[in-house]
Amino acid sequence: MIELSLTHTWRTPTVDGRILDLREYLLDQLNLDWTVEKMANKAGISLSHFPVAFGRVLKNTPAAWLKERRLEKAIHLIETTYDHIDQISLRIGMQDPSHFARNFKDKYGLSPTEYRDQFHENRLAELEKG
Repeated sequence: MIELSLTHTWRTPTVDGRILDLREYLLDQLNLDWTVEKMANKAGISLSHFPVAFGRVLKNTPAAWLKERRLEKAIHLIETTYDHIDQISLRIGMQDPSHFARNFKDKYGLSPTEYRDQFHENRLAELEKG
């Protein structure tokens, strides 16, 4: 039989549930400087157990998962705003714009500026077909 400690009140009592709660929190706070230790503390899971639990639930390492979500958010911001690429880098939590641009190009094959230009050209062509 599993005993739950009455001294701790978790929003979701299971480790998997706390990882899922953390996921939602991280998605809202991508701009913050997250480390594995900060994520583990936020989830209330020991640092030694956290990467294993995170990987079991989200099928990736914490750092790789965070990088993927940040790049997805960058795509959204590039497509829906005219914010400067350096500003987008900061908004997604990548403090070094050149590091952001390198990661973006590695994943999508284009620099953020090239991606934006291509996106707008394609949108314009779609509208002209209309």
